[in-house]
Amino acid sequence: MVKTTTTDPKVFDYRAIRMLVGIIAIALPWLVEFGNGPDSLQSISASYWEGGAVRDLFVGSLYAIAAFLFAYKGKDIVDSVLSKLSSVAAVTVAMFPTSKPGVNSDGWFQVHETAAIALFLMLSYIVFASFLKPTWGHPGKTQIRAYIYAATVLAVVGSIVVGVGAGLVTDADQIRDNFVYWAEFVALHAIGTAWLVSGKFFRLIADDNERFQIF
Repeated sequence: MVKTTTTDPKVFDYRAIRMLVGIIAIALPWLVEFGNGPDSLQSISASYWEGGAVRDLFVGSLYAIAAFLFAYKGKDIVDSVLSKLSSVAAVTVAMFPTSKPGVNSDGWFQVHETAAIALFLMLSYIVFASFLKPTWGHPGKTQIRAYIYAATVLAVVGSIVVGVGAGLVTDADQIRDNFVYWAEFVALHAIGTAWLVSGKFFRLIADDNERFQIF
């Protein structure tokens, strides 16, 4: 009788998980914008209050990201712990919505904002520690990926600073909302790009011997 095992690395490829997290993160703002129609969103998170398909896309994408992050083990114990904590943070962002536009908040939105910032910071740290540091200083396409990782980490940190700063110091609601929206937009694309690139699917930034192949 042949003994089977589920520990074969071919069953789940870490590059596939990275790629899927990246695709969903990049697609999320476009999906909710498309689903919301011509009306502009005050923030990506505010799509929760639009209801219907827009809310389903927002919440569903977060749960999908959470599932992939929970399944992701990473390269070491820090990677593994941060991915699990990031999974919890993604679920928290989905379960505790941001403040409803035009309505006085009861304070629970702060849970959403804290979890969102924590999620971006933890995912960025994984990019820095597990994607950027091991690739920096290597020749060819590996160094190209390192430059991309560095740019995305800076973009996420900058977006967090802009988003938090706008919420603290800007009095004009419209200006504040625009800053928050674009901060979320840039952060999602930056973190998504880093995780997508680390999936090593694209020939331009990955050598043939390291590329992830779907089949």
